Amino acid sequence: MSVYRSQVYWEAMLDRKDLWQGNFASGKPGRLPIFVHIQIENRQTGYFDNHWACYDEPERLLGFIRYVFLPTAFHQLADPNGPIATPVGSEDDMLLDLTAEQARQARVFLEEVTALWPMDASRMLSRICRLCAGISKVYQHADARMRLVCYPGSGAINHRIKAQYWDEAVFKEDVGLSYAQWDDSCRRFAAAEKASHFFLSFLSNRLFAFG
Repeated sequence: MSVYRSQVYWEAMLDRKDLWQGNFASGKPGRLPIFVHIQIENRQTGYFDNHWACYDEPERLLGFIRYVFLPTAFHQLADPNGPIATPVGSEDDMLLDLTAEQARQARVFLEEVTALWPMDASRMLSRICRLCAGISKVYQHADARMRLVCYPGSGAINHRIKAQYWDEAVFKEDVGLSYAQWDDSCRRFAAAEKASHFFLSFLSNRLFAFG
């Protein structure tokens, strides 16, 4: 069984400061970087946080979703005025304080995750991106909103961000780069591991309103 499917592994990782925003890619040749954009917003308290992370193993991203992101989302739904926290416990414990409808939807997501584990990497990644879209859609109107967007490769980020602008001048004003500079940044990340930390830092600091 993959170590990323182990709750014990993720419990040991909870104290890592970069668990939500870091470069978890191994740098092995031939592995496509998987970018994840995470937003946590509490409309009642005014809390907002924005994270970008990078993986190259779909199993590791799936483990993060199952043992870190979803428990945090469920906790926020149950206690929207409380602090952001990732509870540790059984599946039943996670759903205990949710309403019947919230618990029903939560089980749907947990069952989807379980169904993904046996898949090969390519199919798993495709289904993870669909799962992320489903999670974001369900929780986008909650008081404690959790958004999770998956981008398979820096090219996907490139196209998604530029598609939201009708004019390069507006893009440059918001992002701080011309189209050519932005294209180059995305290419350099794909070609050079040393560019990864700069690229992730740029995404977290400048691109926080996209999904």
